[in-house]
Amino acid sequence: MRNKTVILTVGLPRAGKTSWANMQRFAVISVEAAKIVVAGPGRLSAEAANRVHFFMMKMLRVLLLAQDTVVVDWTFHTAESRARWRSKHWQTYYKVFEASLEQCLERSVVAEGLDIAEVIRDFHDEFEPLSK
Repeated sequence: MRNKTVILTVGLPRAGKTSWANMQRFAVISVEAAKIVVAGPGRLSAEAANRVHFFMMKMLRVLLLAQDTVVVDWTFHTAESRARWRSKHWQTYYKVFEASLEQCLERSVVAEGLDIAEVIRDFHDEFEPLSK
């Protein structure tokens, strides 16, 4: 797989990552869709999260056989989560969404009546800048 590009979205839930990803002309791997297929809706256990990651990595490899660029739509809020997606087989780039905690919390109330405030706060507390 030469000259392949993977773009990881980085930002809190409700920061605009999925909206941006869906406007691109690239294939998109959505963690939310993968979660539903692999483990069902809701928060994941560590074991389920590993199964979702495995599934998404397989999806990425398949898509990169047919496409030059793939967007992976997730928070990638920790250095470890980003490191798991780097490979010698492709170049990894980051699209960072810098919406504030307050903006994301506000959007979570408005968006489809979903209350994901706890998840947003947890990810905000765990966030590690790209320099790590």
